[in-house]
Amino acid sequence: MLSKEEYLLVKLSEECAEVIKECSKALEFGLQDYPPTDPSKNNAERIVQEFEECKGIMWMLTNEDILQEPTNPKQIQIDRVNKTHKYMDYARNLGKLELEDE
Repeated sequence: MLSKEEYLLVKLSEECAEVIKECSKALEFGLQDYPPTDPSKNNAERIVQEFEECKGIMWMLTNEDILQEPTNPKQIQIDRVNKTHKYMDYARNLGKLELEDE
């Protein structure tokens, strides 16, 4: 039997997997594609929905004091953006990434 903590962590991992799945679909078929099995949302909208569901589970985990909210979430975002740009530059220099604005 799962504890509440374990259950919520399982749900978080499932939602993260859903984000991954929707990103893969968008890479395969495009962000603006509407899947024929459920044409109610395009792939971009599906990514956003799954990400919001992750945030909902994160809210539950922090609300239950299972996880702590970051003390400076804006700085985490800034650090992530900077790190991503660093590795994008690295990939571009290796010839593995082509940026449209170049």
